[in-house]
Amino acid sequence: MKEQNKIQNLHINKVPQKINIIKEPILDGKLTGYASIDKPWLKYYDEKAKSDKVPETNLYLYLKHVSQNRLEYTAINYFGNKISYKELIDNIDKVSSSLLNAGIKSGDSVSICAPSLPEVMYIFFALNKIGAVANMIDPRILPNQIEVFVNQSDSKILITLDMVSPKIEKIANNLNVEKIITLSANTSLPIIKKIIKTLKDKTAKKIPITFKYTNWSKFINNNKYSLCELPFSY
Repeated sequence: MKEQNKIQNLHINKVPQKINIIKEPILDGKLTGYASIDKPWLKYYDEKAKSDKVPETNLYLYLKHVSQNRLEYTAINYFGNKISYKELIDNIDKVSSSLLNAGIKSGDSVSICAPSLPEVMYIFFALNKIGAVANMIDPRILPNQIEVFVNQSDSKILITLDMVSPKIEKIANNLNVEKIITLSANTSLPIIKKIIKTLKDKTAKKIPITFKYTNWSKFINNNKYSLCELPFSY
């Protein structure tokens, strides 16, 4: 009865009418039209997977737990630069310390407008370690859309790819953030590829910046804060 009342209280009228769904969900094994209730993905799971319990811990602690016996294994292969699980966790810890020094605390939001670089992985897990929120933004969207997503999330910091700077420059003065940190796709490249990429970048047109930016190097070196290790929750 409680489950039925819960379903009846769903905001059905807010769902766009063009979507073909059942407006009065039915229980007793029949589909309701709501994926969160029907869980259609379970048909691809075996019985063991269905019965497995999700660990009651955060992503950072779970990563440390599952990698503790394979620290020398490759976690990320970035254009030939193989980053081990030990290096991954060390970098996450370093970034979390830098974030704390930048004033980020549990419950705060940080917007990340960049592709899947190794540094983005470090930031995502570091925020999880602190208890902060990673607000992921597609760097391909329009500047005004970036502005909306950053401000609506009340982000204290925006971390973005340097190649996205022309977009950010257009909206920088409208962003309610304390600072903007720029990343480079070069940072984790193997040394030869990094040199080639750097030479190419020097020939590119530079966009003047009128907002106070911090680059990744300055940010990551500000990591003197000592973050206590948390116990595993198992």
